Amino acid sequence: MKEQNRKLSQKRDNDTSEKLTVLWWFSTAIPEIIKDCTSDRNRAKIIGAGVLFTWLYATIAWIYFWSISIKNPFIYISLGIFIGFGILTIDRMLISSMGKGQRNFVAIGFRVALAMFLGAFIAQPIILWMFEKDINAEVAILHGQKTQEKRTALEALFATETNELTNRRTQIADETTALYEDLQSAESDYLEEIDGTGGSGKYGIAGIAREKKRALDRAQKSYDQYQASSAGDLQRIDTRLGEITQRINEETDAFKERELDTGFLIRIEALQSLFDKDETGALAERYYLILIILVLFELIPIISKLYLPTGSYDEKVRLRDQIEIELAKSNTEKELSLKELYNQKAKEEDSELINNLFANISVTRKAKVEEIVKSWRASSDISFDELWNEIKEDLLSKKEG
Repeated sequence: MKEQNRKLSQKRDNDTSEKLTVLWWFSTAIPEIIKDCTSDRNRAKIIGAGVLFTWLYATIAWIYFWSISIKNPFIYISLGIFIGFGILTIDRMLISSMGKGQRNFVAIGFRVALAMFLGAFIAQPIILWMFEKDINAEVAILHGQKTQEKRTALEALFATETNELTNRRTQIADETTALYEDLQSAESDYLEEIDGTGGSGKYGIAGIAREKKRALDRAQKSYDQYQASSAGDLQRIDTRLGEITQRINEETDAFKERELDTGFLIRIEALQSLFDKDETGALAERYYLILIILVLFELIPIISKLYLPTGSYDEKVRLRDQIEIELAKSNTEKELSLKELYNQKAKEEDSELINNLFANISVTRKAKVEEIVKSWRASSDISFDELWNEIKEDLLSKKEG
């Protein structure tokens, strides 16, 4: 009965360990070591839960961040998961580097500062989501202002050409008015002359009246000619001014129809605008309070690692590292000694083989030399140098390169 209870207890422990393996992975604990550390298993579970929470929080924040500018759910969800996994990797790296005996305050300060920067940036999308209604209202105002700025910029772009065209049309109008006034004056003089109410005072068409009639005809002709010649210029001016106005209106309407309210920067600008308009400072106080809370979410794993007491796990990891280092050194020394022994034995065997080789061929080489010398003595055409070259080429050994 006791044996059965013991087996059931072991089975429960094994089942629990299997369920906690995921949290151990998040806490960077080594399963083979942590499962034997009773007190540290719960600490690893707490740290792993903190890292898991931070990962989920960062992933959701980044998904919302990308959804502000990207409409395709597949893209912004994928990007959010990808960057969330990067944050998870950084957190696991920071946790793993904070082992027992590694509490260097400079290193810890760097890790905390890095976590705070990450937390502050990740908090931005969440804060935008929390103040979404107020930000949307402010974005609409900013959108209108930016649309007006766009129209002003376009008008400034065409200002020089527009002013030249307007001045030319005004000049034509002034000259036309002046010619028309001359025509009116000539007509008045002529009418007064022929009815006797002005001019020479003689009634009817006399010599003076005929001259005034000619002046009236010339004024009429000048007026008609100028109107005919300037009609084309006026049409071109009006056409070009209409094109400029149409282009400004089209580009302004296109700019107005853009979904500027979905951009991250304009929403940040809207939030800043709300701060500027908030004379009481209540909005800024709540913003910074929420920001601090969200930054603490990113610091949860590091805070857990710093303030939870350490047990036997870190010591076992340190000892395991020492054992592996010593084993690596021992294996290296063993391998080196074996290689040296192999080289020594190979040298001895090769030396003996070479000695046997030269001992066996020594008699043959001497006999060969005697034959070559006899042949040289019998021949008068071969010099000693040629004899030496033949012996050196055929019989002497060559050095190893």
